[in-house]
Amino acid sequence: MQFFREGHDYNLYNQICESYSNDYILLSIIEHPVFLDFYNDLMNKELAGIDEGDLPDGSNVTGDIIKVGLKDNYQDYDLFWPLIIKEQEEELCPSEIELNKLASFTNFSYEQLKNILAKPGESFISQAIPVGTQFSKYEVNADLCNAHSYNEYLQKVLRIVTTRFDKIGRNKPKELPTLQIYQQGIIQVIDRYIRTRLFSRPFNPFEDYNWKILLHNEGVATQHIVKEISKAIYYMQEQVDVTDAIVEKIYFSSVSSLRIRESYSLCLEKTIYEKVGYPSNKGGFEKTFLEFLDMDSDVNSFIKINENQHSFASIHYIRQDGLLATYHPDFMVCTSQYIYIIETKGQDKIHDRNVRQKQLATLEWCKKINQLKPQYRMNREWQYVLLSENDFYSLERNSATLTEICNLNKVSESAATGNLF
Repeated sequence: MQFFREGHDYNLYNQICESYSNDYILLSIIEHPVFLDFYNDLMNKELAGIDEGDLPDGSNVTGDIIKVGLKDNYQDYDLFWPLIIKEQEEELCPSEIELNKLASFTNFSYEQLKNILAKPGESFISQAIPVGTQFSKYEVNADLCNAHSYNEYLQKVLRIVTTRFDKIGRNKPKELPTLQIYQQGIIQVIDRYIRTRLFSRPFNPFEDYNWKILLHNEGVATQHIVKEISKAIYYMQEQVDVTDAIVEKIYFSSVSSLRIRESYSLCLEKTIYEKVGYPSNKGGFEKTFLEFLDMDSDVNSFIKINENQHSFASIHYIRQDGLLATYHPDFMVCTSQYIYIIETKGQDKIHDRNVRQKQLATLEWCKKINQLKPQYRMNREWQYVLLSENDFYSLERNSATLTEICNLNKVSESAATGNLF
């Protein structure tokens, strides 16, 4: 019986069930997003495709669909999928710059500079930035920073010590920030350093004409300030806390049973389930590959990922049309050194644009997995392999092992990008 069309109410299903309460109902749904939640609900409640009762003639209502469970020794072959809840991050330690570690200016004494530089004739502006109050107004004619207030002087020193210049293009320097946080704390440190430690004695920039010592056109004192604060910021940036990634390990054995077609299944040794299914339509390549994995001496264990029942084993990628989509690889294979994420494709699909988009996304995902602690990646390096039918059969005929096949078919991220664009 075939029913449901786009836009029909789900109550129709209940009405039909009541009408045929004593009969078997075959529900055929033409795939449409509107039925996805409804279909998943039926599957979760085991109301779709799981009736194992016998028809009067002895045949099964679901054809040759069977439920297969875990082997008794499934732990020997179990694998997990790492789900990264929070990625590893580096954070600056929120520690303050210690003033007692900053060197004082010793080339000249405060008294020498005061006698030479701090002479009458000009005054300095003291401006409170938060409220914009100006205590006195005089123009200062000094080359260094062209500051007209002590606060402006502090801000310009801060800009110097938190900015680097990189050459962009041909002899075109560009300012790039080296530190964009803790700036309020740093400017307070500069002020305290000048007032308490610069000359190994208290120093008030508004006393007499002390400001001229800071803004002298040779900049002898200011150059020292910049040097010491820059060093302190550099060492502060070296002090980072690395927060560990938060990873959930989802074992494939958490899905304790699968529904597969008995006539398209294999009894294999190196996997957790009693039987493993393969596609009924053009599934010859996957069937042969499953048998190859089970026989290959390099392989410790493997799983054929079922995208409907192993829904957690997924990777997000951007389709060629720009939409975000979910990708479920075909195989996950464990050897003594590597975890291989393998996608098998017919020769006509190997250069498909969306296949390449999946490849790029999985290469990037494997890079993140390899940055995790060893226990979150089964103490192995993870690699992605896009394996074409022709490549597999040509190598398999020459008695190549899985490791040899993967080494010849793995593609770097840069190479994959070059192939795509």
